[in-house]
Amino acid sequence: MGPGNEQYEFLINDLQSSTAKWKVVYFHYPPYISGGYQVEDLRQLCPVLEQYGVDIVFNSHTIVYERSHPLREGKVDFDDGIVYIVAGGAGSMPEWLLPKREWHTAQSLAVPHFVQVVATSDNLEVRAIDEEGRLFDKWHVKKNADGKKLFF
Repeated sequence: MGPGNEQYEFLINDLQSSTAKWKVVYFHYPPYISGGYQVEDLRQLCPVLEQYGVDIVFNSHTIVYERSHPLREGKVDFDDGIVYIVAGGAGSMPEWLLPKREWHTAQSLAVPHFVQVVATSDNLEVRAIDEEGRLFDKWHVKKNADGKKLFF
């Protein structure tokens, strides 16, 4: 996955041409997760996602929920990071969660769930809700007119 690859070039062209205020990307395997199904090779995409102002990345594959802290250049960055969310809500595999969270993990839980995204011109809110309708995670970012992010 790199320059010259058809999918890689598609991603760059799509992000370059986007004028959207909120940029959301989805692909299957997670580059960041505490469980054993992380695909570190996909971290090659992170500099591209950062360069073109992606706000949030959704992945699946692992049948758990996990949200990262905002990340940029392989570090937690509350000023301009990207939040990575694994939403494998079709089931739950508690044994796939490691007993210790990774450095990048803000929240994780292995329960059947869905993720609700509410976007307005200045705000993006993500809610993780279990099969009983209980909210178990909520993340919010506000973007100023100059594009500066405020996470809470």
